Amino acid sequence: MKAWLWTLVMLSACGQTAAKLDDSTDAAGADSSDVTQDVGPTICGTLEDSLRLHQIQMKATHNSYHVAQELVPALNYFHSPLDVQLQNEGVRSFELDIHPPEVAPGPLEVYHLPAVDQTSNCGNFKECLTVLRKWSDAHPCHHAILVIIEPKDQLIDSGVVHEKLPLDDYWDQFDQEILAAWPRERVITPDDVRGTHASLREAVTTVGWPTMAESRGKIAIFLMDSHGHGAWYKNGHEQSKGRMAFVFGAQDATDTAAVQYDGVHTPDDVTQVQALVKSGFIVRSFADGDVENNPSDLTKQNRALQSGAQMLSTDYPVEKPRAPGFSFQIPGGTPSRCNPVSAPAGCKSSDVENLGL
Repeated sequence: MKAWLWTLVMLSACGQTAAKLDDSTDAAGADSSDVTQDVGPTICGTLEDSLRLHQIQMKATHNSYHVAQELVPALNYFHSPLDVQLQNEGVRSFELDIHPPEVAPGPLEVYHLPAVDQTSNCGNFKECLTVLRKWSDAHPCHHAILVIIEPKDQLIDSGVVHEKLPLDDYWDQFDQEILAAWPRERVITPDDVRGTHASLREAVTTVGWPTMAESRGKIAIFLMDSHGHGAWYKNGHEQSKGRMAFVFGAQDATDTAAVQYDGVHTPDDVTQVQALVKSGFIVRSFADGDVENNPSDLTKQNRALQSGAQMLSTDYPVEKPRAPGFSFQIPGGTPSRCNPVSAPAGCKSSDVENLGL
């Protein structure tokens, strides 16, 4: 599709969405080969040029691809297909575990554990990203989809710091598979966020992440730095230059734009995450407490929401059989909401997104 025609489609779709905005909410189709569409600035809310990506809060799913393994109780859980999570369950952030190809050369695989838990509801890495892109094509007013990647190797980690592991031979292919599923213009990269700043940290702590207008219809990918994989991904790419994904890092590192702070357990954790969010970092945390044994105790959930962490991961985007009556929702979200810690004054959930979910 030509860029100008895609823009007209976007403006039409976003105009229809904007007409349906609910101002009462207050804030605290193509094959993978068709990836040439461009997405320009959109007008899907009233704060398009002032509300930024780090100033919102969204529901994320943990092991988003997972298919239930009925013979193993700990693995007997499932998620809906990714596009169903987007359309019907209010999910805007996903976690994919990637593994080296089963047989090289081949695609990067998505599954949980070798042998015992080796299925996925969306196929391999490129196929999973393509499912997200097809939904995005049909809903150009969505705020950016954030995807968390957990690198996993078929071999057991030896514990040697910075040892090269099997996935570390595939990071160029990782970037290539992202671009095979999404056009470059619709991927928010470290280069885009850094701009003319000396470092990623300087960029996010001074200007911040892209605005809603700059990021709608796009994807941003975040790599967990498990077993030293982040260092290998960034090797030869100072400040992640030329790379497609951000790497979770320490807040004082110059090449950090996002921080993984999974356990918001105490009031002190809340304070620490709030400080990160106020500084401009994007933070991933978990929202679920011990919901299977004590579903009425929402202490951890409430602390995670209060912290302002932008990506709140859950195993229960909707009610599941193993925790009847419980699900995690973003309060007042449409489905996401203005960040309770960092959103600008006057922000409404409908300014973040409203697709009629």
